[in-house]
Amino acid sequence: EFVMFILECGQREEMLPTVISRCTELPLGDTLSSRSKKEDEKATQTACALIDALLNGTEFDVILASSAMHKNRALMKKTAEKLITVVRDAMAQNSSAPFLSGCERQALALSMDYSQERLLKIKDAMDEIIRFAEANANENLLLSRFTSSLIQI
Repeated sequence: EFVMFILECGQREEMLPTVISRCTELPLGDTLSSRSKKEDEKATQTACALIDALLNGTEFDVILASSAMHKNRALMKKTAEKLITVVRDAMAQNSSAPFLSGCERQALALSMDYSQERLLKIKDAMDEIIRFAEANANENLLLSRFTSSLIQI
Protein backbone atom coordinates (compact mmCIF):
# COMPACT_ATOMS: atom_id res chain seq x y z
CA GLU A 1 0.00 0.00 0.00
CA PHE A 2 2.86 2.39 0.73
CA VAL A 3 5.04 1.40 -2.22
CA MET A 4 5.46 3.42 -5.39
CA PHE A 5 7.37 2.38 -8.48
CA ILE A 6 8.97 5.01 -10.67
CA LEU A 7 9.55 3.78 -14.21
CA GLU A 8 11.63 5.79 -16.63
CA CYS A 9 12.21 5.54 -20.35
CA GLY A 10 13.63 7.77 -23.04
CA GLN A 11 10.67 7.34 -25.41
CA ARG A 12 7.10 6.38 -24.57
CA GLU A 13 7.24 3.69 -27.26
CA GLU A 14 9.97 1.89 -25.29
CA MET A 15 7.43 0.95 -22.60
CA LEU A 16 4.90 -1.85 -23.15
CA PRO A 17 1.35 -0.54 -23.77
CA THR A 18 0.02 -2.73 -20.94
CA VAL A 19 2.47 -1.09 -18.53
CA ILE A 20 1.65 2.42 -19.79
CA SER A 21 -2.08 1.79 -19.34
CA ARG A 22 -1.54 1.14 -15.63
CA CYS A 23 0.74 4.10 -14.97
CA THR A 24 0.42 7.80 -14.44
CA GLU A 25 2.65 9.52 -16.97
CA LEU A 26 4.71 12.52 -16.00
CA PRO A 27 6.59 13.73 -19.08
CA LEU A 28 9.87 15.32 -18.07
CA GLY A 29 11.23 16.07 -21.53
CA ASP A 30 11.07 19.07 -23.82
CA THR A 31 7.43 20.18 -24.15
CA LEU A 32 8.19 21.80 -27.48
CA SER A 33 9.36 18.63 -29.22
CA SER A 34 7.99 17.87 -32.66
CA ARG A 35 6.13 14.89 -31.22
CA SER A 36 4.45 17.09 -28.65
CA LYS A 37 3.52 19.63 -31.33
CA LYS A 38 1.98 16.86 -33.44
CA GLU A 39 -0.02 15.63 -30.44
CA ASP A 40 -1.24 19.17 -29.75
CA GLU A 41 -2.25 19.61 -33.39
CA LYS A 42 -4.12 16.29 -33.29
CA ALA A 43 -5.94 17.37 -30.12
CA THR A 44 -6.88 20.68 -31.77
CA GLN A 45 -8.16 18.90 -34.89
CA THR A 46 -10.16 16.45 -32.79
CA ALA A 47 -11.64 19.20 -30.61
CA CYS A 48 -12.64 21.25 -33.67
CA ALA A 49 -14.23 18.17 -35.29
CA LEU A 50 -16.14 17.38 -32.09
CA ILE A 51 -17.52 20.92 -31.86
CA ASP A 52 -18.52 20.82 -35.55
CA ALA A 53 -20.29 17.50 -34.94
CA LEU A 54 -22.06 18.90 -31.87
CA LEU A 55 -23.24 21.97 -33.74
CA ASN A 56 -24.14 20.51 -37.12
CA GLY A 57 -24.27 16.78 -36.86
CA THR A 58 -25.99 13.85 -35.30
CA GLU A 59 -24.99 11.64 -32.39
CA PHE A 60 -23.26 9.40 -34.92
CA ASP A 61 -21.17 12.34 -36.13
CA VAL A 62 -20.01 13.01 -32.55
CA ILE A 63 -19.11 9.34 -32.13
CA LEU A 64 -17.27 9.39 -35.46
CA ALA A 65 -15.33 12.54 -34.49
CA SER A 66 -14.36 10.97 -31.17
CA SER A 67 -13.05 7.81 -32.85
CA ALA A 68 -9.66 9.53 -33.30
CA MET A 69 -9.21 9.11 -29.54
CA HIS A 70 -9.82 5.35 -29.54
CA LYS A 71 -7.23 3.65 -27.28
CA ASN A 72 -5.39 6.93 -26.78
CA ARG A 73 -5.88 8.22 -23.24
CA ALA A 74 -3.29 10.97 -23.71
CA LEU A 75 -5.16 12.32 -26.75
CA MET A 76 -8.45 12.17 -24.84
CA LYS A 77 -6.96 14.23 -22.04
CA LYS A 78 -5.40 16.77 -24.44
CA THR A 79 -8.64 17.00 -26.43
CA ALA A 80 -10.64 17.57 -23.23
CA GLU A 81 -8.20 20.32 -22.25
CA LYS A 82 -8.52 21.83 -25.74
CA LEU A 83 -12.33 21.72 -25.51
CA ILE A 84 -12.13 23.66 -22.25
CA THR A 85 -10.09 26.28 -24.10
CA VAL A 86 -12.68 26.38 -26.91
CA VAL A 87 -15.38 26.97 -24.28
CA ARG A 88 -13.23 29.74 -22.81
CA ASP A 89 -12.93 31.31 -26.27
CA ALA A 90 -16.70 31.06 -26.78
CA MET A 91 -17.43 32.69 -23.43
CA ALA A 92 -14.90 35.47 -24.05
CA GLN A 93 -16.09 36.07 -27.60
CA ASN A 94 -17.63 39.49 -26.83
CA SER A 95 -14.52 40.77 -25.08
CA SER A 96 -11.23 41.77 -26.60
CA ALA A 97 -9.55 38.56 -25.37
CA PRO A 98 -7.55 36.70 -28.02
CA PHE A 99 -8.54 33.24 -29.18
CA LEU A 100 -6.37 30.55 -27.61
CA SER A 101 -7.86 27.27 -28.79
CA GLY A 102 -7.06 27.16 -32.49
CA CYS A 103 -10.77 26.54 -33.14
CA GLU A 104 -11.91 30.14 -33.70
CA ARG A 105 -14.77 29.34 -36.07
CA GLN A 106 -16.11 26.67 -33.72
CA ALA A 107 -15.80 28.97 -30.69
CA LEU A 108 -17.78 31.69 -32.47
CA ALA A 109 -20.46 29.19 -33.47
CA LEU A 110 -20.64 27.85 -29.90
CA SER A 111 -21.03 31.37 -28.52
CA MET A 112 -24.03 31.92 -30.80
CA ASP A 113 -25.73 28.53 -30.36
CA TYR A 114 -25.00 27.62 -26.72
CA SER A 115 -25.96 29.45 -23.55
CA GLN A 116 -23.37 30.20 -20.89
CA GLU A 117 -24.94 27.40 -18.82
CA ARG A 118 -24.46 24.83 -21.59
CA LEU A 119 -20.90 26.01 -22.17
CA LEU A 120 -20.14 25.54 -18.47
CA LYS A 121 -21.62 22.04 -18.64
CA ILE A 122 -19.13 21.20 -21.40
CA LYS A 123 -16.31 22.53 -19.23
CA ASP A 124 -17.48 20.52 -16.21
CA ALA A 125 -17.80 17.35 -18.29
CA MET A 126 -14.28 17.80 -19.67
CA ASP A 127 -12.89 18.43 -16.17
CA GLU A 128 -14.38 15.08 -15.17
CA ILE A 129 -12.85 13.35 -18.22
CA ILE A 130 -9.43 14.78 -17.35
CA ARG A 131 -9.77 13.49 -13.77
CA PHE A 132 -10.74 10.02 -14.99
CA ALA A 133 -7.90 9.98 -17.54
CA GLU A 134 -5.40 10.91 -14.84
CA ALA A 135 -6.80 8.13 -12.65
CA ASN A 136 -6.15 5.63 -15.46
CA ALA A 137 -9.80 4.79 -16.09
CA ASN A 138 -10.51 2.08 -18.64
CA GLU A 139 -9.95 3.66 -22.07
CA ASN A 140 -13.10 2.24 -23.68
CA LEU A 141 -15.29 3.37 -20.80
CA LEU A 142 -13.54 6.73 -20.78
CA LEU A 143 -14.23 7.26 -24.49
CA SER A 144 -17.87 6.24 -24.00
CA ARG A 145 -18.18 8.70 -21.11
CA PHE A 146 -16.46 11.43 -23.15
CA THR A 147 -18.83 10.99 -26.09
CA SER A 148 -22.02 10.55 -24.10
CA SER A 149 -21.23 13.61 -21.96
CA LEU A 150 -20.97 15.79 -25.06
CA ILE A 151 -24.09 14.34 -26.66
CA GLN A 152 -26.17 14.90 -23.49
CA ILE A 153 -25.23 18.57 -23.34
